[in-house]
Amino acid sequence: MPNYVDFEVQITPRTISERVQELGRELADLRPLFEQFSADFYKDTKRIYGTMRTRPNWKNYRFRDLSPKYKKRKKRISPYGKIYPIMFLTGRLVASLTSRQSRDSINIIKRDRFVIGTSVPYAIYHHSKQTPRRRLPRRILWDDDEKFEGGKSRMYQRWHRMIDKHFEKLAQGAFEGK
Repeated sequence: MPNYVDFEVQITPRTISERVQELGRELADLRPLFEQFSADFYKDTKRIYGTMRTRPNWKNYRFRDLSPKYKKRKKRISPYGKIYPIMFLTGRLVASLTSRQSRDSINIIKRDRFVIGTSVPYAIYHHSKQTPRRRLPRRILWDDDEKFEGGKSRMYQRWHRMIDKHFEKLAQGAFEGK
């Protein structure tokens, strides 16, 4: 009697082909992954702007102070006569970046495309890298690659981990029979 266990695996080209096709179909629809990105974006911007409301000089988002001319204007037009915190005069921009329900929020999720941001017209003047700055000092609206070592923001790093987990899960499902 032999001293081993006999194990036979039979793989046919048809079996592999079917599973690769199934994996391809699932990879063609990235909406579940994009939904994760969207939820992460809004969660992160809520954290950032919530912190800025309570501590306007939060370490990663130190903004240059308002000009004396704008301080006077903001105090005059602010509903509560307040100058600080910076970027919270009407709340329109912050709302568009912290909730997908805002009328100014852009959140497009399709099978192969994801777009997130804001349609608030003056947002571009805050966030753009254009220099010299003619209208407003740069006030970064979300995690920006320039601030982080290696040029990769925390959001970028989190999304890459999400991608890895998503693809791993799909591959396991396709080749382990779900």
